[in-house]
Amino acid sequence: FTKGLEVLHRLPNSTERAQQELMEQVSLDQVLMMTKRRSATVVEDAYTRALELCQQTGEQIQLFSALRGLWECYETRGELSKAHELAEQFFTAAQARQDLTHQLIAHDALGDTLFWRGELALAQQHLERGVTLYDPHQHSALAFFHGGYDPGVACACLGACTVWLL
Repeated sequence: FTKGLEVLHRLPNSTERAQQELMEQVSLDQVLMMTKRRSATVVEDAYTRALELCQQTGEQIQLFSALRGLWECYETRGELSKAHELAEQFFTAAQARQDLTHQLIAHDALGDTLFWRGELALAQQHLERGVTLYDPHQHSALAFFHGGYDPGVACACLGACTVWLL
């Protein structure tokens, strides 16, 4: 993917090049997330570039991947203010598209970040909503795309911890 990106950077700047770069970048991002530490600077740089390309091209589908990847990078580092901001952006985009799968992931991200920020009552609201949206038949395959991480199961588990702490 890095070789493909190098070749693309030799082409004139255009919408088509930006869209192709975005596809390559998102593919690279997923590989980096699996092969490097999730908090590594190279992962942050890759997802930041993907987010810039989404904003440049107006691409909505890849926007979710870029936001979630960057959120995970910051959350793993403990940079919870940045993680919270990205989770809010993800949530707003998912609500606007009325996409239940992305809403599930957004509730998981917000609930998770709010939990670690100590905002347990608000975290619980998002985690409960995530559990409500979760359909194992429809959503269990998400774990394949997120390195074994199933957002519905995560909402249920962290939600139970949140109830216990509350």
